[in-house]
Amino acid sequence: DSIGDFVVDVALFVAIGWVLYQQQHSLWMLILAALGLLGISLRVSYHVFYQTNYLHFQNVYAVNRVTEELREEDLQNGQSEIVLQKIFQYVYGWQDRLMVRIDRWCMNRRRTNNHELSNGQLQQWYSDAMALRLSGFLGFGTELFVLMLCSVFNHLKLYLYLNLFFMNGIWLVCILYRRIKI
Repeated sequence: DSIGDFVVDVALFVAIGWVLYQQQHSLWMLILAALGLLGISLRVSYHVFYQTNYLHFQNVYAVNRVTEELREEDLQNGQSEIVLQKIFQYVYGWQDRLMVRIDRWCMNRRRTNNHELSNGQLQQWYSDAMALRLSGFLGFGTELFVLMLCSVFNHLKLYLYLNLFFMNGIWLVCILYRRIKI
């Protein structure tokens, strides 16, 4: 599913970049489209990371892993599943590791003497209602809504700028909220 999402995202941003390049004859449009693809991928990974952690601590959603590394039990699957998981790792593994690093950086103020947080503290960390509401703006729903509005009004260039500055601004607010407020 995630690999399919990535293929669609790549096709979408290649199409946006190509249309804008044809209209404006500017390499900048292709660069903006590539940055848009990177931005949406990272923001959605951030949203999924915190949503999955929250749902794990609520004992509601144990199917998905917080990070998707290849594990011993995965090697018991068929070859096609292993190939898909390796592709997933190539596309999203580095993003998972980045989200863990961002999370640890945000959480660092709460640790005492380099001791990890207790299970209860972690549950509280991942259950912060305001942090979850803020990161909810980074899910695919908001991303696609902004794209739809800009598409309806034929402002794809505006979409790329909103993607680059507004949506990444929301992401930065989410990160800083976790770092400073919680």
